[in-house]
Amino acid sequence: MFTENPLQNLDPCNPRVTFVSCFVKIYQQEPFEYKNMLWRIEQFEYIANLDVDICIYGDEITTPYLEVLQQKYPNVRLLEMTIPYKETVLHKLCYTPGLSYPERRSDTKDNQEYMGLMNAKMEFVRDAIEKNPFESQTFAWMDFSMAYIFKNKETTLPLLEKLAKKVYNAPFMAIPGCWQPISPNDNGALTTAIHWRFCGTFFMGDAQSLMDFYRIYVEHYPRCIQDTQKWLWEVNVWAWLEANSEWKPNWYLADHNDRIISDLPESIGLI
Repeated sequence: MFTENPLQNLDPCNPRVTFVSCFVKIYQQEPFEYKNMLWRIEQFEYIANLDVDICIYGDEITTPYLEVLQQKYPNVRLLEMTIPYKETVLHKLCYTPGLSYPERRSDTKDNQEYMGLMNAKMEFVRDAIEKNPFESQTFAWMDFSMAYIFKNKETTLPLLEKLAKKVYNAPFMAIPGCWQPISPNDNGALTTAIHWRFCGTFFMGDAQSLMDFYRIYVEHYPRCIQDTQKWLWEVNVWAWLEANSEWKPNWYLADHNDRIISDLPESIGLI
């Protein structure tokens, strides 16, 4: 599961953050007509055009597009998973037999493959930390088309670039959200509809904290599945983990907009 020493490539003198994302095609027909592949690439390029380091993962359909982006942007590094994401622990757990969907969901978007991909975010982060092509100490997940939620790109994109070059107080895992935490074993809050304790679009932390979160995820996710008997969005699983495991991230109040960047707590950064 882990390399012998997955943190051996950390450069203590490198303050730059490595951003991690993926771009895979899971729908035969896009649930949102305007959010086609070219639209998603356009949104990604808002961030690729910044002075930030990005590791990106694709599949057999999207990789040719990502190869073009890698040639266009020297700060974009196309990586290949050591284990294909559909064969990783977290993705396969989403295919546990006998589960059912939450009552309130989009029938076209929130299918089993979507739930699997969302929960596999930490598999991509883990793989990027182990490969660590930019020799970073700090990593951030961003959804591939994250820039579309920014209402004030002219302000938020430069701020994102600035945050990518700060030094951070480890250990930390900063993650935005909208709602208050649930109580332990409060599964009813998670099994009916999507639960926005966490936004899901973005999070960041030092390498060790993120690897610790991955370990906790793998260890406790089977019990989450047993307790809920549902295919759940990753944000619902994270809310369950926060309530029922030792994972206690640096949560901060935000929303699905510029605040996921602008409202990062100042306490996590040194400069």
